[in-house]
Parts: sequence; C-alpha cells; structure tokens
Amino acid sequence: HVYIMISHRVGEIHQNKKELECAHFLEHMLAEFTSKKYPDSIKNRNIIGDMGGNFNAQVTENQTRYYITTRKEFFPKIMDMIQNAYTHFYIDKNILDQERNSVKEELIKTQMKLGSLVQYLWYSNQLFNILGGCVGLKKG
Repeated sequence: HVYIMISHRVGEIHQNKKELECAHFLEHMLAEFTSKKYPDSIKNRNIIGDMGGNFNAQVTENQTRYYITTRKEFFPKIMDMIQNAYTHFYIDKNILDQERNSVKEELIKTQMKLGSLVQYLWYSNQLFNILGGCVGLKKG
C-alpha cells in the first residue's frame, strides 16, 4: 500500500471569530477531492474504495491534514484526483448541506464531551452568534 499525507500549515488558530470553524468546514469539502474532472463526491468515494483505498482528514490547532491510502498500482489515479482537486476544485452541491450539518454535529458532540452544561450552553450560543456564515446555522 501507498500512504499519502497532505499537510497545510493552516488550522484553528488562523481563524478569527467570524471565521470560526471555516477551516473545519473546508477540510470536509476538500476531503471529497471533487474537481471539474471528478465532480461527484459519492463517485469519488467509490473510486477510492474500489481501488482498495481509504481516506480521512483532520484540522488541528495549526494544521489541516488529508490522509489517503491505496494499493501501489492505483497511486497515479489517486494523484490525478488530488492534483485536480487542488487545481480545479469544485463544490459538489449535493453534499454541501450534509457536510455543514456534519461539522455542526461534530462541534456539538465535542462540547458535550467536555461534560459542562455551562460550557455547552455557552458554546451553543456561540455557534449561532459566530458560525452562521460558514456552516449556515440559524436560530429557531
């Protein structure tokens, strides 16, 4: 197997209050490796899976990373998908709302794990006050 890791020195600390969680949302979208050549996120997941591959991504305090594994013979195809995603990025509108909701759910789960109701209530309010533009949250 071949293991590919792409790392960018951009993470959570590089965001201001208005951009809170935008890095996380972009990580979700870029991890789909969609481009003009490979515009369908679901097909991309199937292509990678059919090649014996796997992929994941994460945002840390100061980095965003993408991980891909595949069998050696499929390395050129995976690299073509990655290169196209970086040079001709395309947003698959079919998964846009799904990924917004995933980011929102991950944020809420993370805060709930902290165990403090006060923190959770504060954070929930902050989601609605700060995050709206990036993840599309609405009070109500």
